[in-house]
Amino acid sequence: MGALTAWITVDTLFISHADASFAGMWLFFATAPTSLLFLVVPSQFALIGVPVGAVVQAALLGAAYQGITRTRPVTAD
Repeated sequence: MGALTAWITVDTLFISHADASFAGMWLFFATAPTSLLFLVVPSQFALIGVPVGAVVQAALLGAAYQGITRTRPVTAD
């Protein structure tokens, strides 16, 4: 996420485009579907969806990892 944010910052600040650059949308795509829900709120709150989406994805991925790697006790038959 940090590398993506750095790329978007460099693209926005230092590269001139003949038309609009949609590089900022990649943050929403990387944290979708949670962050895309925030696009329907007023524009000043839309960017809150990116960190919220990142936290939700981190929590879900962490729970999935814990579920997959949890050692199950061996029962004697």
